[in-house]
Amino acid sequence: IFKEDFMNRITLMGRITVTPELKEGNGTKYCNFSIAVDRVKKSGNEPVTDFFNCTAFGQSAEFVSGYMIKGQRILVSGAVHIDNYVSKTGEKKMAVNVITDTVENADVRRNNSNE
Repeated sequence: IFKEDFMNRITLMGRITVTPELKEGNGTKYCNFSIAVDRVKKSGNEPVTDFFNCTAFGQSAEFVSGYMIKGQRILVSGAVHIDNYVSKTGEKKMAVNVITDTVENADVRRNNSNE
């Protein structure tokens, strides 16, 4: 049984779209990156890809920026944050970001010694 009445949790597996870079702000290390996630396609339909913006902090940010490159598969879990804002042109906008708490390299490495 959960302590909270509501749970905001998402888990995604996809491919890194751009090689991530480690940054630091207010003494906190962070890394912004995006992942491309393929939807389960129905028979006969063209595949559809969704893009998710993600942010990792601390050791997770160091891992992502140090070991992940464009095209690698990654597994992320975290909470979805939705920010509403007004653009410079006065338009109402919405930004969706996954604040990760766990990240894992999802690429499988094969042992070629048996082949």
